[in-house]
Amino acid sequence: MMKRSKAILLSLLFLVMLIPASHAQDLSTQGKEFWLSFISNGFKYHPDIPPSGWVRVQLLVSAKRSCEGTILNPNTGWRHDFTVEANNIFSIDLEEEQVYIENYEYEQVVNKGLMITTTDTVSVYCANIATYSFDASYVLPTQGLGADYIIQTHEQSTGSYDPTSAFVIVATEDNTTVDIAPKVKTLGNKPAGQEFSITLNKGQAYQVRSNDDFMGNRDLSGTRVTSRDCKPIAIFNGNNLTLVPNSATSDQDCIFEQAMPIHSWGKKFIVTSSLDRNNDYVKITSAADNNEIYKNGTMLCTLNTGQSYSFELRSWDQSCYIEASQSCAVYLYNTSSNGSNTGAPSMLWIAPVEQRIDAITFSTFNYNHNNVNIANHYVNIIVETQDIDQVYLDGTLLDADLFSPVTGNSDYSFYRKNISHGVHHLSCPNGFNAHVYGFGRARGYAYMVGSKATDLSTILTIDDVVVNHGDTLTHCTLAPMNFEADINYSNYEMLWNLGDGSTSTATSFVHTYSEHKIYEVSFTITTQENPCAGSTSVTTVFYIDMQNAPGQDIFDELCFSGPGVYNENGFNLPYDAPGVYTASQTFPTENGCDSIVNLTLDVNEIIEGGMEHVSGHCDAFEWNGNTYTASGIYNDTVTNPSGCYTIYHLDLDLDFTPNPTDIYPTDLANTAPHWVVTATEFQINSYDYTLHDINPECEWDTVIWSLEDDVTWVIEPFGPKTQSCKIYVLNQVEDTVWLHAKVINECHPEGIDRRYWLVCSFYGIEDNGGPSTGSGTAGTFDVVPNPNKGQMTLELKHLTGDINLKVYDMRGTLVDERHFLNHDDAYSLSYTLPQAAPGIYLFTLHAKEGAMTKKVILLE
Repeated sequence: MMKRSKAILLSLLFLVMLIPASHAQDLSTQGKEFWLSFISNGFKYHPDIPPSGWVRVQLLVSAKRSCEGTILNPNTGWRHDFTVEANNIFSIDLEEEQVYIENYEYEQVVNKGLMITTTDTVSVYCANIATYSFDASYVLPTQGLGADYIIQTHEQSTGSYDPTSAFVIVATEDNTTVDIAPKVKTLGNKPAGQEFSITLNKGQAYQVRSNDDFMGNRDLSGTRVTSRDCKPIAIFNGNNLTLVPNSATSDQDCIFEQAMPIHSWGKKFIVTSSLDRNNDYVKITSAADNNEIYKNGTMLCTLNTGQSYSFELRSWDQSCYIEASQSCAVYLYNTSSNGSNTGAPSMLWIAPVEQRIDAITFSTFNYNHNNVNIANHYVNIIVETQDIDQVYLDGTLLDADLFSPVTGNSDYSFYRKNISHGVHHLSCPNGFNAHVYGFGRARGYAYMVGSKATDLSTILTIDDVVVNHGDTLTHCTLAPMNFEADINYSNYEMLWNLGDGSTSTATSFVHTYSEHKIYEVSFTITTQENPCAGSTSVTTVFYIDMQNAPGQDIFDELCFSGPGVYNENGFNLPYDAPGVYTASQTFPTENGCDSIVNLTLDVNEIIEGGMEHVSGHCDAFEWNGNTYTASGIYNDTVTNPSGCYTIYHLDLDLDFTPNPTDIYPTDLANTAPHWVVTATEFQINSYDYTLHDINPECEWDTVIWSLEDDVTWVIEPFGPKTQSCKIYVLNQVEDTVWLHAKVINECHPEGIDRRYWLVCSFYGIEDNGGPSTGSGTAGTFDVVPNPNKGQMTLELKHLTGDINLKVYDMRGTLVDERHFLNHDDAYSLSYTLPQAAPGIYLFTLHAKEGAMTKKVILLE
């Protein structure tokens, strides 16, 4: 048996993560102090169960942050300390004698109430397990408890094994007097309708069971349980063992759930039917007299305090909308399998739509048993129709088309979904109601995934914002405020004290405050329906901080450059000419109040300044604090004494210090500009070079060219500013010739010097002072006379054989070519240079004895 119990425990571990810690202030299932006891489970005593029938009562605690806790029976001294790790659980099989109330322990005070305390916010869950039975419930924290309850149980089915409806009361303080008005005769023979009282100390518990007389009504629904002096008590109600409905033939179960205090009951409910079931049953219990109950807009009934009404919700109905004129509680009951072996009774609190939550983590459950397997799990989700595109399940946005309008109220929509076994997360920013359930072989479960614990007995709102005791609201002076009180009592008196000498007895009105101050406002309600004996009046005090938003004056100006729109400081003010313009506008402030801002705009004329012409400056010019390094037209705007602008203009003509670049030949065919003579034809020639400045805007006055070496070459400057020169190479020079250039302008009258080297490559060129000697021979070649006017004699010595003569001008152009045969050691040949212009020519002669060149000057 212990082995089976542990298997059940493991399956329940998921359930403790139903409520995230971040919602501790809103959800009723989280806190730091809890009270717990268990009603008896009929399966432990069932006549068909062997004498070894057993029960297990379990406690599970989950925490978002690591904390320590204690489980204490304050009356027996039994204690168990525990630690819960962050995002983890603590679980324990509790000792029956400390917390489980036996079937025979009814209408007697027992020391079986446990207090659970922790050092940080946690969620607590409990399970009541017996042979062939399982049920579970949330455990409400002390701050979620109340002093006034109305019991709801199922209409108890009959049987020879003494099944009854039941509830358990647990006191949280010493000397707690509890008044009980049973709706039916109790098993301890307390008459129906006759109030009796008990007194409990802290941690003591008291079980009430209905009388099993095999006739009449044995449903404890409607029983009023009230503690005096508003001392909070915890109540767990349900049935020790029952069928749902009573006409079912098989599959009874123990069902129980912690009861919600009346102040958490509501007026609006949406109920959705279970998937894969033929029907469910809905039961409504009223908290007040003359409570009109409507289903889908049609009145079902009128209930007085403690009265209940049940109806069948069939599978094809899918949903219904319930609205009451007074507060009530609504429960959904899953039915017995009735021989189908699918599902079993379960009891589910339907949270009012007023108690919606916005996020929850929940889990399905299952447990191992040879006769039990919960294979199908579901979740029913209800949201406002406007939010169907904002619902996330396990991080995935649900398709809005999956939602259907709620029957009777299309402002809400629902979606029923089959889900996998395990942990799930559900969220919707504007809130939702939901419950999870599952069915298997002769077993089932259902529970609300979470709910707020707001006191709904009296709801105060200002401008549709709910106000609680101690709250401080901010508002704007002179702005109307809508005050409203939604009161869930049938007989009461009420009074608003508005803090400025005004009062009101209306449930809805408009009020305006005129001063910038904090007002203390109180609302007092007096009713005999208040459960706290000796305290028929309850006062809620809150504060309204009236914010003042004084007006503001803005003065601004601009210069008129044509029609335009002023769009500073949040304004949109057009202007079409110089002048003064005014406007006013209302703006929201940080505290939400309106501030009136007055604008005065002065549109001034722009004054056009003159043009300043500047020249003769070198490289840069500073004007009105700015430095300019290029010639051009510049503008500068200066504020004048009138607050407008004057625009000045500058016409700047700068001179620049020369910065010469490399020299380049004007003959683009000369790809090596520093070589005077190419290495192919070995000729004397003239060459043109041009010098440029790196700055294209720099203008030179002149360039002075010269040759640094003692050479007889000729330089002829030419072109604008003598930027170019022509060099005549007239004689052979063995090494580098340096060309010097001095660039002069007004910015640098002493001149900028540049030196360029010219590499000479003369081979076999003789001056005109004597015969040319061939390379490698004793032969000579001469031209006489030299200079001449085109008629000359060629004199050859020691040159024989086939002679080739070529004549080139100074540009290297072949002018003439002759071939002749010589057999004499000394040979003279008359020669006329055809159509030749005056100048220098190179005569190149090739013979078998060698090659030689002679420079010849041709005169006019």
